[in-house]
Amino acid sequence: MPGLPGQPIPGAIPGLPGIMPGLPPGLPALQGLPGGLPQGLPGGMTPAQLMANPMAMMMLAQNPAAASLLAGMAGGPGGAAAGVRPVPPPPAGAAPVAAAPAPVSDMIDPDIQEMCDNFHIEDKHARRLHNIMKNRQNTFAEDLERVWDVLERAREPAGLLTVKMREMEEGTFIGKQRPDEKLKAMSKKFKLDDQAESKLADILVRYEPEKKAAYFQEIEKHLEVSNRPSAMVMMLLKKLGAGEPLGRIGHAAPGSYLDKKERERKDKKDKDRSRSRKKRSRSKSRSRDRDRDRDKDKKKEKRSRSRRR
Repeated sequence: MPGLPGQPIPGAIPGLPGIMPGLPPGLPALQGLPGGLPQGLPGGMTPAQLMANPMAMMMLAQNPAAASLLAGMAGGPGGAAAGVRPVPPPPAGAAPVAAAPAPVSDMIDPDIQEMCDNFHIEDKHARRLHNIMKNRQNTFAEDLERVWDVLERAREPAGLLTVKMREMEEGTFIGKQRPDEKLKAMSKKFKLDDQAESKLADILVRYEPEKKAAYFQEIEKHLEVSNRPSAMVMMLLKKLGAGEPLGRIGHAAPGSYLDKKERERKDKKDKDRSRSRKKRSRSKSRSRDRDRDRDKDKKKEKRSRSRRR
């Protein structure tokens, strides 16, 4: 009879009495757990599929150690992936494992890359500038705009960029400046455009108050005789940047600030003359009227006297 000693179990694998189909041959060896479960189960079965087999579960019930090992491989209540041994929890009191840092992008900032491409700056300099500017986020836009302006006037942009990067590292770099009240007043007086005002602010901030005040006076005299003040500022930038005198002041051009003031003065003078003439004319007219009135009065008196006689 099936199940009696010496009798084969129906459906058993030939040559392996007691092993049902679908049950890996290595499982009986788990009676003493000499080497644990093999790394690969026969037939490509996963531990989860094996535990779903009712006959296998009956046999595992007789071997708690094998059942526990197989359950760990299949994923217990913690939900480990099938076929993967779950990672044991850290021992009590152990320091928590730090989370892996977020990956850092190696991409250079697009604005920095655009500037370096425009001036044909090598990648190593672009990378260095990118790393420096990461620590200057509060003034990023102003600093980069300042570097643009400097490189536009440079004969060797790459060399000058290296100098500016060193200034940034040493803390001596001066970024894009905002105009002070005196410069704002000058800009309003001569109707300077934003570019001229900005460039003057960038250059004048380099100088001491005395030198800056002297330059303000020179600049104002040059602007007073120019009919294109913003263009005049751009022409003076090179000398201002080099700290040189601004040169001789020319004659007032038609339409310049001084020319307009002179015209206004002449117009006012002409109006004053006209008013004076009108006043004199009215005064003469009044005088003539008074003389006529006197003559009339005299004639009336004579007539009156002649009648009395």
